[in-house]
Amino acid sequence: MRSRAVALFAVLFAAPAAAQEGLEPPELSSFVHAEYPREAESLGLEAEVVLRLDVDATGAVTAVEVVEPAGNGFDEAALAACRAFRFDPARRGGAPIASRILYRYRFTLEELVEPAEREPERPQVSELRGWVLDRLGEPIEGAQVMLRVAGAGEVGGRATDDTGAFAFDELPPAQYEVEVAAGGFRVLQTREVLAAGAELRVRYRLREEGARYESVTRSRVAIERDVVRRTLTPDDMRRVPGTSGDALQAVQALPGVARPPFALGLFIVRGSAPDDTLVLLDDHPIPLPYHLGGLATVVTSDLIEKIDLLPGSFSVRHGRISGGVVDVQLRTPRRDRMHGFLDVDLVDAGVLGEVPLGDRGAVAIAARRSYIDAVLPAIFPDDAGLAFTQFPVYWDYQAIADYDISSGTGLRVLASGSDDELALRLDEAAQNDPAIRGSFSTHFAHQQVQARLTSRLAGGAIHRFSPALTWSVTEGDAGPSIHFDFESLLATLRDELDAPIGPHARLRLGVDVQTGAIDTNVRAPQPPDPRETQNPIYGQEVKSYDDERFLTNIGAYAELALEPAAGLSLTAGARFDHLGLIGANVVDPRAGFRWQAHSRLVMKGGLGLYSQPPRGFEVVPGFGNPDLEAERGVHYTIGLEHKLAEPVTLDVQLFGKSLANAAAPSETEGFASTGLGRTVGLETMLVFRPRLPAFGWISYTLSKSERRDAPGEPYRLFEYDQTHILSVVAGTMLPGGFELGCRLRYASGFPETPVAGAVYDADFDVYRPLSAASGSSRIPPFFSLDLRLAKRWRAWGARWTLTLDVQNATVHSNPERRIYAYDYSDSTFATGIPILPSLGLRAEM
Repeated sequence: MRSRAVALFAVLFAAPAAAQEGLEPPELSSFVHAEYPREAESLGLEAEVVLRLDVDATGAVTAVEVVEPAGNGFDEAALAACRAFRFDPARRGGAPIASRILYRYRFTLEELVEPAEREPERPQVSELRGWVLDRLGEPIEGAQVMLRVAGAGEVGGRATDDTGAFAFDELPPAQYEVEVAAGGFRVLQTREVLAAGAELRVRYRLREEGARYESVTRSRVAIERDVVRRTLTPDDMRRVPGTSGDALQAVQALPGVARPPFALGLFIVRGSAPDDTLVLLDDHPIPLPYHLGGLATVVTSDLIEKIDLLPGSFSVRHGRISGGVVDVQLRTPRRDRMHGFLDVDLVDAGVLGEVPLGDRGAVAIAARRSYIDAVLPAIFPDDAGLAFTQFPVYWDYQAIADYDISSGTGLRVLASGSDDELALRLDEAAQNDPAIRGSFSTHFAHQQVQARLTSRLAGGAIHRFSPALTWSVTEGDAGPSIHFDFESLLATLRDELDAPIGPHARLRLGVDVQTGAIDTNVRAPQPPDPRETQNPIYGQEVKSYDDERFLTNIGAYAELALEPAAGLSLTAGARFDHLGLIGANVVDPRAGFRWQAHSRLVMKGGLGLYSQPPRGFEVVPGFGNPDLEAERGVHYTIGLEHKLAEPVTLDVQLFGKSLANAAAPSETEGFASTGLGRTVGLETMLVFRPRLPAFGWISYTLSKSERRDAPGEPYRLFEYDQTHILSVVAGTMLPGGFELGCRLRYASGFPETPVAGAVYDADFDVYRPLSAASGSSRIPPFFSLDLRLAKRWRAWGARWTLTLDVQNATVHSNPERRIYAYDYSDSTFATGIPILPSLGLRAEM
């Protein structure tokens, strides 16, 4: 039998006359099942498509438009089905009238049945045999399969074995009602027809419980506010090879995101500096997205619902930043029963537990700790000239409490934190810089608590109120010349109202406030000039700064989203920001459009102004200039999304950014607001999801990022520029619970300023380099092939996963930076780790 796994919900959105008395909405009289897209069915995908239906006075559907697309073939299937609907027409005062409604078509796999071929008929009795699987194709042991003759009594029940199998023998030919139930999964109900002597083989796939209930009767027009939004789902995050299942690592495989230098947890988006990209956790900034070494992020991946990358031209909702936005949204804790897992690999171990609070809430707690500090002492040689006084160690945690106060109001409280510490001693000074010796230490930590109150108001409006308090510390020493200690306590607040103002428009109003204190204690030479080869620290003037600063950043924004015609959406808004650090006020207008030219092609574009304050060290007296201005940038994007075929989608974006008033090195003031910048590029992403249980994409970015530090100077390559960035990600599920994946990465090397010669400084007995043209050469390109092999099975009442993840499986030597001889007469490259295998075991209840 064909799969027809659908459920439906009518969503009425009356025309302006809908509020008049005597109006009766249309009622569906003839429903048509949509064909489930085969590719989506094979991948276990579900979706909801919201459509706008025009129903005439006879009850016929005269026009159908998709207003909330789902992709993967769902839109086309829902369109075809809704065109064949028949209604009892809407009536006013008893007379039939034409009407327009929003209709939600939900596709669900709760009735997904995959029949195998039947064997030759046998007389009289029939058999029903099959397997119960989860959405990834893994068997579910102990599932209860109940069978009833339709309209009559119960036949009996069976429990599945460890392979998920069940069997009913010697059944009389009839139509049967089947109900499948398993702990932690939604109940499946379907029907089977057994002919005389038939032997039917079926597979039932169950979907996990835990998705938070959301009313489907909302009467709002969904309009995409951000021109470019790329989303990673939990399955995408966990399966990208070379990431060890770490969610934020997978972001680096998306278009527009450059490869960061080795061991640095940075996001370099569309040629911007890492500090120009904002990382959010449930709408609030987190200061430390990565642990030391950049090999793990500070948020447990299993708690993440999705990650949105907004590389540019994003809406007025985000401000005080001119690069991109990485928006991490946590999922709702599951409410059906207790859940938990233990995850152990060669570097760290993590644990998670989830407990329901009745039927209206749940709590989830996750924690992770590394044990590198226990492993390194056994392998670190005694004669390396380097002694750890504190072996590297990190830990993090998240605790979420989610509760439905009422049917339309929900409260979430989140506490999270992380801590990283490392200390070592270098016994011998570096040969070209005597200042690089002695003790080196770093300590990064943050604690954050936030709350979010979400209320669904009358008329389809949504109000979100979310305060947060964040404490963070960054401290360390680098030899005798450098000491830094930054401690901050910041309160942030976001209050937002999103409301309809008609059948084709929504208005969003919000405030975004940040206030608090930053305690700074620094002793260091002047930061190196990025235009020149770094000089030895030894002999440079060491400056000091010790002070506490208070800042208040106040942002307010308004945005109107319109749908003036079928398939066309427009957004226009403005954002006001008071930047307390420099006492500046800025206004950033932004606009965008999205036009669905036909069912397979969407065109979009955006233009806007983006402002951000200078970085902290750039305004510190003695090191920088307290009188710097706000950096001002312009983003422009034009692009298209084209569904080439059922399993293949192409996304192409042309983008550009210009920057003015950027902080640039100055001989007299440390920094001056004289810098200009420009970036142009092309992003392409080809997503391939065939009918087989596979996934993959190819992303390529071609870009050029330049800076000019003062009027009259030529443009130079920006230090984070990467001309070519290529990522190829592919994976598939194999029989027997195996999964195989690979990722290929190629990226241009970072620009560097070569040495043209050196002079001997007799006062300090060091050679000082003479720089050639800034950014006139590059380090060699980066290449890596990462592999992932996983095996899943069930045993002892748990679901187990064994994963082998290998970074740089070809052992390719990747240069990361150039190291010079003491007199700069020769140089070599420091390279990344040649190969990094990670073996992990996970047990989930």
